[in-house]
Amino acid sequence: MSWIGIDIGGTYIKSCFIDEKGNIKNEHNEPTPKDLKSLQKKISEISWIHSKIKKPMGAGIGIAGFIDMREWVLRRSPNMRFLDGINLMDFFKEAIDIPFTVDNDANMAAWGEYKKGAGIGVKNLVHITLGTGVGSGIIIEGNLFHGSSGFGAEFGHTVVNPDGLTCNCGGRGCVETEASASKIVRNY
Repeated sequence: MSWIGIDIGGTYIKSCFIDEKGNIKNEHNEPTPKDLKSLQKKISEISWIHSKIKKPMGAGIGIAGFIDMREWVLRRSPNMRFLDGINLMDFFKEAIDIPFTVDNDANMAAWGEYKKGAGIGVKNLVHITLGTGVGSGIIIEGNLFHGSSGFGAEFGHTVVNPDGLTCNCGGRGCVETEASASKIVRNY
């Protein structure tokens, strides 16, 4: 079973081919397009590039934002607002011709660490991602935690400085406004 892994972040799309043994091959990294049609085209191109290695069984897609897991709608993507409100299943079906699963990018990163990385052998973990924003994924007793609404692990949008900057999510002083990569660069 081989897979394609795609991570759609606010600044970059990162992708790779994952072979039957879980080895990552053919890593690819490029800027995230800033509109729906260009993003869909880019995802299709990335899928095609990785499929040239060997026909994958499917794709795992992580995307930054608050995903309603019941309706598969991206309710809000604070750093990619052009994605707000899209149905992810419909969007990716038009771009990829293989089976896929989709979840929040930090959740997918947490699951990857749990299955193949630093989390091997543990039942509980919290994984923090630092990039354009601050993401988190939580594993509890071997299960990925989504919460009742689908975005239970959004640590980056926890208010830590009520007098801080307005966050792209609409909050003020979120962890993301205080500690994201862009905030660190801005402070530097």
